[in-house]
Amino acid sequence: MISTSTAIKHLAGQGGNPVKMTIAADALAAAGLVPTDDRQPLNAEQAVALLLGCCSPIPEDAAQFALERGALHCDNVSLRAVMVGHLSDASNPPAAVHILHQQPHVVIYSMTDEVPAEFGSAFSCGGFRTETIISGGLLSLMAMKLKDQS
Repeated sequence: MISTSTAIKHLAGQGGNPVKMTIAADALAAAGLVPTDDRQPLNAEQAVALLLGCCSPIPEDAAQFALERGALHCDNVSLRAVMVGHLSDASNPPAAVHILHQQPHVVIYSMTDEVPAEFGSAFSCGGFRTETIISGGLLSLMAMKLKDQS
């Protein structure tokens, strides 16, 4: 079992700002994407919304950011569906998920495929860009916690 508050602790352990992530979680709860009680267990879809929302550069806009990034497609499959699949099966996590802040663009690097899966349209950032990287280890941990019902 993993709750919003526990997930935020794990994300903070990976370098996330717990204050910003708490604001993002509150915005996600207000939009109905995660439970309002941060101790209530999450399902895989809620965990994906939390992961994506906590990547929002503006925490108050976490719900919109999570919905927008989750709706991106690669090979006619949404990012949300791919990430729910990874959280539902801890045996094949990606190496990393890169979530770009400036443009609706996400790249999933696989442990097995040489070519990464790119979600969203091609872009040119013209210099510096900011992104959040979710490690495969964190995704595996969350998948195991989601599977554990205790």
